[in-house]
Amino acid sequence: MRSFYLDTNNTRLHIVEAGDPESKRHVIFLHGFPEYWWAWRYQIDYFLKANYRIWMPDLRGYNRSQGSQQLTDYSIDMLTKDILGVMDAAGFHEHQGYLVGHGWGGVMVWWLANKYRSLLRRAAIINAPHYQVWREFLRQDDEQQQNSRYLFNFQIQPHPEHDLQANDYHALVTMMYQMGGVCFSLSPQELTRYKTAWSRPHTISHMLNYYRAMFTVPTIPAPDPTIKPTTLLLWGQQNTTFTWRMAKPSIRHCEKGHLILLPNVGHWAHQEAADTVNKHIVSFFR
Repeated sequence: MRSFYLDTNNTRLHIVEAGDPESKRHVIFLHGFPEYWWAWRYQIDYFLKANYRIWMPDLRGYNRSQGSQQLTDYSIDMLTKDILGVMDAAGFHEHQGYLVGHGWGGVMVWWLANKYRSLLRRAAIINAPHYQVWREFLRQDDEQQQNSRYLFNFQIQPHPEHDLQANDYHALVTMMYQMGGVCFSLSPQELTRYKTAWSRPHTISHMLNYYRAMFTVPTIPAPDPTIKPTTLLLWGQQNTTFTWRMAKPSIRHCEKGHLILLPNVGHWAHQEAADTVNKHIVSFFR
């Protein structure tokens, strides 16, 4: 594996890349909150054996990637333009590539598949609703509003930063376990790696800015929310972050969408059910 920095969209992203440089099958993996590129540790070997070249950026402000204190730098438009730079470095303009996203990374994949559809061959999304469905459920659905209490709590500065860092990141670790299904667990070594990433200067604030920008920075969605690239949506039915009832309305936005519900799996499906998730995605990308 190779670790390097990419200057794009007036920021600097840290990227871990692996695979045959001659491969024409490029996959970019986009993590969610509160992870970083290492979220995909259970996908690396599987995709390399399937002869994919893989790219795993730290999203803006996470781990080693440059962040900003300006909320306008965390609009969905700005965040996805970061990934356009990664797509360009991966050669998506020469040959269409693949995107995989989880959580916030999945929301970004929805946006990219809508606005920059010509660059994608196929997309796979794990436990993330179409952005329009997310907004509708936040406004109207009691269950999702209850699930999203953490999101509303993140709006109040500076208390969330202090609360998430207190007692050796106890609140963040607890949140991860609450979001997971019955099979989710983290070893002491895994927890240490997450805490190291969270401890970098201003990282917690940068992570929270994604949620703060949702309510303060206007975005301009495409006039037509239809997703043209063929899309796979994997959804853990024990996911307490996003109600599973958002899955079907999300997939209805796709011209060619495939939905797979994963029983007994929570928010971290790419870790909780890694073998199942890997097989579904690689089979779908063929």
